[in-house]
Amino acid sequence: MLNTPVIAAGDALMEAPQFGDSLKKATEETITALSDAANWTLDTQGIIDNYQETADINDSSIKTLSDIKRLPIAVVDKQVKLFKSKYVALTSAQGVTTGVVGWAGIPADVVGLITANLRAIGEYATYYGFDINDEGEQLFAMSLLAVATSASVEECKAALDDTQAMIKDPETQAFNQINEEVMSRVLRQTVTKVATNIVKTKAAQIIPAVGAVVAGGVNASYTANVCEAAYQCYRERFLDRLA
Repeated sequence: MLNTPVIAAGDALMEAPQFGDSLKKATEETITALSDAANWTLDTQGIIDNYQETADINDSSIKTLSDIKRLPIAVVDKQVKLFKSKYVALTSAQGVTTGVVGWAGIPADVVGLITANLRAIGEYATYYGFDINDEGEQLFAMSLLAVATSASVEECKAALDDTQAMIKDPETQAFNQINEEVMSRVLRQTVTKVATNIVKTKAAQIIPAVGAVVAGGVNASYTANVCEAAYQCYRERFLDRLA
């Protein structure tokens, strides 16, 4: 969830033309960067190789992502247990670096933050056996960003409920039927919402003495929420496939 007092300060700053222009630029750059999924998808074969090498598996029967569903859930959970700390450290350090220069560093920070978090989601997805190269899976991954950018407990719960409903709804699981127009619209809506809310939380970043601390803290909190949502949702989908 986002920090409500800082959001209030951010609302006022958004009225400043220069600040608003920074947000627009950050959003456009993010959409451009994410239009190429190669920026946040992973080496599937490398992940399969990791499973083949783990001591918890007695043979090399894991040859494709679909084979992962045959593994005990404990084996998969063990593989992903350090993902949150890894990505929190990464995005926090990034925030500190860009926060040093105040509001001018926000556009680059937003682009890097969203891209890193989509890579985190992609890693959770792939280790639980879901192909993030599929456009429908990319749509699901982007929906998880909305969970972490919610400004209150109620909004966070509603966003998570919406994402989990997507898991249960047979129509939304027809991922191969999702066309480019739908993907483009959802991408733009999601990234705009995320970028807007994140920039609002970074209001205090314009204060040189505390900007780096605020930026690092916001990034860490946001990334922790994204990773938790990804863990819960992909784990639930993994277990549902076993039912």
